[in-house]
Amino acid sequence: MKADEPLKIGQFNKENLEDVLENKRSNYIRESERSDYITGYAQSLGCTKMCIEKSYVDQDYLDDYSGYYSQCFNDYPRFCQRLHLFTDIDARRLRRIILEGKGLEYLDELQLNYLGSIVVRPLPELVIGRTMLRTPLEALVHGEDAVNVPVIRCVVKRHANMHGINLSVDEGAPFQEQDQSTGMCATSALWTALQITADRFNHTRPTRYMITKMATDEMVSDSRSFPQTGLTVEQMCQAIKRIGLEPELTDYYHGAGDRVGGLHPPFLSLCHSFLRAKLPIILGLALDDDFHAVTVVGYRLGENRRAEIEDSGDFYIRGARITHFIVHDDQFGPYTEMVVRHDRRTNGVTLLSRLWKDTAGIRAIRPTFCLVPVAPLIRVRYQVVLEQVYYIDQYLIKGSGLSAGSTPEWEVYLCSINEMRDSIVRMHLSSRDRKRLLMSNSPKWFWRAILYLDDDKMLELFFDATDMEPSCQLFRGFCHDPAFGSNLLKALGRIERESPLTQNRIFKKHACEVLADICE
Repeated sequence: MKADEPLKIGQFNKENLEDVLENKRSNYIRESERSDYITGYAQSLGCTKMCIEKSYVDQDYLDDYSGYYSQCFNDYPRFCQRLHLFTDIDARRLRRIILEGKGLEYLDELQLNYLGSIVVRPLPELVIGRTMLRTPLEALVHGEDAVNVPVIRCVVKRHANMHGINLSVDEGAPFQEQDQSTGMCATSALWTALQITADRFNHTRPTRYMITKMATDEMVSDSRSFPQTGLTVEQMCQAIKRIGLEPELTDYYHGAGDRVGGLHPPFLSLCHSFLRAKLPIILGLALDDDFHAVTVVGYRLGENRRAEIEDSGDFYIRGARITHFIVHDDQFGPYTEMVVRHDRRTNGVTLLSRLWKDTAGIRAIRPTFCLVPVAPLIRVRYQVVLEQVYYIDQYLIKGSGLSAGSTPEWEVYLCSINEMRDSIVRMHLSSRDRKRLLMSNSPKWFWRAILYLDDDKMLELFFDATDMEPSCQLFRGFCHDPAFGSNLLKALGRIERESPLTQNRIFKKHACEVLADICE
């Protein structure tokens, strides 16, 4: 690339990327693994060319600049650079469009070749700002889960205007590094999550500076707000509340979380229930005395079923099959994979990441909390519904012999009414079921529980997520297999009065009636 070119277009490789990312104040980018990872990831998408906007006004950085850097004695620049990555660029045709307004037919091809953008902040270190790259080529974003492939549903669409040319990444998750002044890892993890939930729940997209302000205002702390030393869990929850959402927090540091009906909220299937619903998870991690936060945007499922809950017998949940998490780690890069390892000594889960290693190799890290920003209307927790599914599985499906010769497995996840109807309209169901599911009034959010027998769908149950917890939230469902529905109806009539399924007054009166109505 020539230094005096009005349009900086050149080959994409590690050396050229580091030339853009480095600055006169620091050589950190060449000493870290970030450029290696980002180069490798972009090249896995097929990236061969990049175009550089030399002077770019980035709203996120501008907010950091006005709130912090502009008040420093040192003269920090307020303009960034922005890299646009492509599988290929015809430099001559691109220049004709921008400089002459000719050859506009090339725009469609340019969009097809567009992979995303990286904002480069003019800071001494941690220069990678707002970044939006496509998901991995093999990633599954829509449809049913598949095994041994990355499933990334926490995606949004973002537009970029490059010298007057409108481009977009249709499916990606925003990413940026911490900067150790206006926001550490917790702030960056929150920023990624709230960029995604802004599209899901229609709230404003906060900058990192705004997140730190919301988290630290009106909350007594023994540390400064700026420069940042890291947010506490309580401060993260406050920031989520200030944006208009509710923090769904599960603590795995001081135990396995709150008990509900004798069941601990299982870690893997809890994560799956939200990620399957396109909701990112802020995951706290611990290694000895070091703490970190990342944003989980996806997962990989293995082929083997697992009973994740302690002392639950053979209660299999599909989310327990997770073998890898796909995370945005601000100390490493976007779409990095963390390996799930089951720790028999603690009856829990540890994670392996290339970032957390020493001379002995990669070290296991422990999840400390799961934090999910959810809409206030989503009131019923996952473990409350899981308890009801557990009773149905143990005392109705298995207790009545409906699963004889087969292995039942449940998939439980959050769902919106429109997403449910979008899937139902494509199914081959009876007119009665279609009328009830597509034309009847329903809550906006609910928990969807799907029963599989040897990987074949048999039953779907819907639990009202907007209800109160001291209730039975089951309100609707349907059978995929009419023969299974007939057998289930007979089993309901044979349930003994002393069965645990019928001991709960609310569950007995309401749920059994709903189940019978589903099967008729």
